[in-house]
Amino acid sequence: MFRTQVMVLREAVGSLGKGQQIKLQSLPFPVPMKGVNALSAFSGLDPEEAHFMYNILPTEQGITTRLGTAEYSNDVGFAIRTMIGFVGKADDRSGDKLFATGDDGIYAVTSGATNVSKVFSFASANDSAGYGNYIQWTAANGAQFIQYADSVNGLLEYNAASNSWAAVTASTNITETSIRFVTVHKLRIWYLTEDNGNAFYLPINAKSGSATEFQLGSKYLNGGDTAGIFNLTQDSGDGLDDYYLAVSRAGDVLVYQGTDPSSASTWSLVGRYQVGEIPKGRKFGIEAQGDVMLLSANGLTSVKDLMLGVEAYESRRSPASKISNLIRSRMETELQTAGWEVMVYPTEGVLLIQSPERSRSTDRYLHYVFNFNTAAWGFWRDVKSLSMTMLRERIYYGDSEGSIWYMVDGEDNVTLAAPAADGTPVEFSLLTAYSSGGLPGQVKRCAVIKPIFRGVGLLGSNYQVLYDYEFEELPAIGLNSTSGAIWNTAKWDAALWVGSNTTNIPYSTLGGGIGVVMAVSLRGQSTGRMTLMEITAFYEPGGVM
Repeated sequence: MFRTQVMVLREAVGSLGKGQQIKLQSLPFPVPMKGVNALSAFSGLDPEEAHFMYNILPTEQGITTRLGTAEYSNDVGFAIRTMIGFVGKADDRSGDKLFATGDDGIYAVTSGATNVSKVFSFASANDSAGYGNYIQWTAANGAQFIQYADSVNGLLEYNAASNSWAAVTASTNITETSIRFVTVHKLRIWYLTEDNGNAFYLPINAKSGSATEFQLGSKYLNGGDTAGIFNLTQDSGDGLDDYYLAVSRAGDVLVYQGTDPSSASTWSLVGRYQVGEIPKGRKFGIEAQGDVMLLSANGLTSVKDLMLGVEAYESRRSPASKISNLIRSRMETELQTAGWEVMVYPTEGVLLIQSPERSRSTDRYLHYVFNFNTAAWGFWRDVKSLSMTMLRERIYYGDSEGSIWYMVDGEDNVTLAAPAADGTPVEFSLLTAYSSGGLPGQVKRCAVIKPIFRGVGLLGSNYQVLYDYEFEELPAIGLNSTSGAIWNTAKWDAALWVGSNTTNIPYSTLGGGIGVVMAVSLRGQSTGRMTLMEITAFYEPGGVM
C-alpha cells in the first residue's frame, strides 16, 4: 500500500521539470473548539473535534492553554487529603480561612508559606482518616460554622467566632463519631452514619437537637450503603421544584420531592434510577447549573437527563458521552482508589473531574475538564492535586508532598523557594481531527504548516502532520528565545511584535509522509496563556487511490 501511494504521488508531480515550482493547495484545519471526542471512530470526528487535547481547552474564542500553578504553602508535612475553604463575612476577606486535613488532624494554612499550624488532632489516625466532606453553615443568629465529617473521626465543627475546631454534639440520638457525611437540604442539615443506609435530619435552621431517621436503605434495588445526598435545584430557591437525591454506593439514585420528609402528604419518591457503582470517597457528585452530575463506573451522568428518560447507559446523547469511555476505562482499575473528586471552577467556567494519582508520568495527575459554555472536553495534565477546594475566585489544591498550590496565569510549578527561577512553562499537546480536504481518495503530501496563537508570553511549539489515522503525541520542545520583536532583528511574520499579542509561527517545511487524510499533531510550551486561533496546512496533491 505504501509503495502504491508513493508511485501515485510521483506520477502526479514527477513530470515537473527541474527548478519548476510546485503549486501547493491550502487546507485550513478548524480549531477544535468542540473539544475531545474519544467515543466516535477515528474517521467519524467532527472537523472541530480533537483526538486528544492536554492542557489546552476549548473556549468561545479558540482553544486556550490552562493556567499555571504556584505554591501557596510548603510546610504541611503530609499528603493532603481534604482541602476546606471558609468564606467569612468581611468585605476585605479577612475572615476567610483555608484548612487542610492529613491522616492525623486538621491544619490551618490560611496564611500560606510556612505559617501552618495544627488546629485539631484526630482521635483516630489511619489510612482512611482525613478523607471527608464539609458544609459551611450560617445559623439563624448569623453565626458561621463549618461541619466536617469523615469515615473515621465522625463529625467535627469549626466555629468562626472562636476560630476553633472541636468535636460537637449534633444530635441527642446520633453518636457523632458514627457520622460519615454531612449536607444541607431545604434549610435542614442531613447526616449519613456508619453502616446504615438510612439518613438523619435536624429541624429547620438547627445545627443540633433531636435528629429524625429517614429510611433509604430499603428503597435501594441493588443494596449498599448511602454514599451521598445532593440537591437538584430548578431555580435558585427552596420551592417545590427542588429535589432531594440520595445515592447508594451501588449506584442507585432516589429522587424525592416535597417540603417535610416526615409527612407522606408533602414528601414523595418521584424517581428511581441506576448510574453504576460509585467510586471511593464522598466527592463523587456536584450540584451545578441546575443539575447534579454524578461520577460512577459508567462515567459522568446528568441527573436531569435521567429524569428526562435518558438512561445512564445511553450516554451517547449527553455531552459527557464523548469521554465517558475514558473515565470508565480508568474506573476499571481505580474505582476503589481514593482521589476521585468532582468540582466546579466558576472562574474558568468549567467542571473538573480529578482522577487518583498514578505512578506513570504521562497521566500521573489527570483531570477531565468540561467547559459549560462550549459543552466541550479537554484534559489537564501535571496539576498535582490530591484534593481541591474553591475559596472566592481561586482554586486551591494539596499534593502528596504536603504543599498547597493555587492556579494563576503564568508558569507551572512556581515554588516559594525561588519563584523567579524555578517555574516551568505550561506544556500543551493536541491532535486534531483527520481531514481529506474535500478530496477523498486523493493522495496528499503536506509541505508546510502554519499555526497562529494569540497571547502574551514566551511560546515554543513543535508540530507535524500525521496521515491515515496515525495516533501519536510529539516530543516536547523548548521555548522561543524572545517574547517580543526587536526592530531590524526579528523576522517578519515570525515574531511577537511589540504592542501586539498575536504570535505568527513561521511557515515551516515538514518532512516526508503521504496519505489520503491528514491531521495536525502539535505540542508546545508557554509562559502565559495562549489561544490557538488558526491552523493552515499546505500540501501537494497527488493521484486518486
